[in-house]
Amino acid sequence: DASKNIIGYGDKYQLIEVMQEYDSYCLVNMDGKIGIISKKDIKEIKGSFVAVDISTQRIYYYCNTDVAFRDRCTTGKKTTPTELGFFEPYGKGSSHDFGPKHNNVKAKILWMPYNGGQGLHDADWEDDSNFGDYNYAMKHGSGGCVRLPDSAARFVYDNVPKSTKILVKQ
Repeated sequence: DASKNIIGYGDKYQLIEVMQEYDSYCLVNMDGKIGIISKKDIKEIKGSFVAVDISTQRIYYYCNTDVAFRDRCTTGKKTTPTELGFFEPYGKGSSHDFGPKHNNVKAKILWMPYNGGQGLHDADWEDDSNFGDYNYAMKHGSGGCVRLPDSAARFVYDNVPKSTKILVKQ
């Protein structure tokens, strides 16, 4: 009886897998939890998008419902978290001025900004073994950006159109 598994709602900005559709609700899988959610409470993302999962320190590029790319990342530390939400990037660049918050460092990086000063970018100063480590990110992570290994940043910069929406979830 599906009514015993009513999820009702999920945290905002979560990915769910719709397993079966009915008249007014859907049977879904939300991070391993199976249950039902009203259709009116589900907002479908059509087309391609980037998903950043803070809890697993992973970045995904979805083309429709298929994962076309995935890699590790480092998000904001506890004191300067990466904001959750659904954002539109507004360009790409090959350098960035990190401003007074970061000693006015100007870096040659692959930069895809969104949400004010946050962005997806490479971070050649970060040891490769730190990417994907949640505990490292919470202590030594970014000022809110999503740092990527060089190869991941190159993939995003070269293959993800600058109009592709970005979902940042917990």
